[in-house]
Amino acid sequence: PKAVAAAEPAAKMQKPRRTRSRTAAKTGPGTIDLVTSGGWAEVYKGKKLLGGTPRRLTLPAGRHKLVLKPFGEGKPKVVFVTVEANKRKKVSVRLE
Repeated sequence: PKAVAAAEPAAKMQKPRRTRSRTAAKTGPGTIDLVTSGGWAEVYKGKKLLGGTPRRLTLPAGRHKLVLKPFGEGKPKVVFVTVEANKRKKVSVRLE
């Protein structure tokens, strides 16, 4: 009888690494739910009107300066919001 060679153990296959970059997750857009107490306001980013409150805004990750101009009487209010990529945050602003 012929000798049968023992089969070699199969090499372990490694799982492929994820190719998604961690930095991509930090730079995507995020969402702000902006509400005001004491009345409604128009929301501006720079000179661009984004709409009235309450407002859901999707903005790039980072720090943003928004100007809230109350309907009727009241002084405009400047607020700085920090948007986190792929996250939602509620921002409440008291109007005077």
